[in-house]
Amino acid sequence: MKTFNQVSFINGDNSAALSALHSLLPRDLREWIDARELLAAVYEAAQTFYWTSQSPEAGSANSKGNPPVLLTVLTFCYATGNLATTEVERRINTDHTVDLLCVGRHFNRRTIQLFRSHHSELIKRCFAHVARRAWLGKFGALGTVPVQNTNYETSLRRLMIEEANVRIRQAVELDFHTPLVKLSQQTKELQTTAA
Repeated sequence: MKTFNQVSFINGDNSAALSALHSLLPRDLREWIDARELLAAVYEAAQTFYWTSQSPEAGSANSKGNPPVLLTVLTFCYATGNLATTEVERRINTDHTVDLLCVGRHFNRRTIQLFRSHHSELIKRCFAHVARRAWLGKFGALGTVPVQNTNYETSLRRLMIEEANVRIRQAVELDFHTPLVKLSQQTKELQTTAA
């Protein structure tokens, strides 16, 4: 199956590859690359894409050159399969690695959701960069198929952006359904205590 997807992908038939990518790419990219390499890719992506998307004045305003903390945190969480904002918030408070990414700051759900909505394109680019690194770490420059194709790199980037779109859509859907699930549970509890 992986070989079929890679052949379709490399030969330019991206329709089959797009639908299969989501099932091919692991939910947690640490299955394909080492956790330290994943962190390095997250930092690299956040620094690269944040600074290239900002005006020169914004870049000089932060003399330390650190990327925004939430960009790094969300990219890492999405790359490790944690999409719901409640899960990201929980990891900020309980996961040592995510706590280090937060550099001592704590964020509530609303702040995380607002950042995601205002910076979704930036998050997509960062995630795509990290996912591409994981792909190349797993399959190499041309995967297991020895075919030279100049469209490979462009197609790979496009596919990783599509995966980023899927993960962000899932995050939004999870955030939308979480209050409904809680409300439903509270309603059941009230009905049980009233009976």
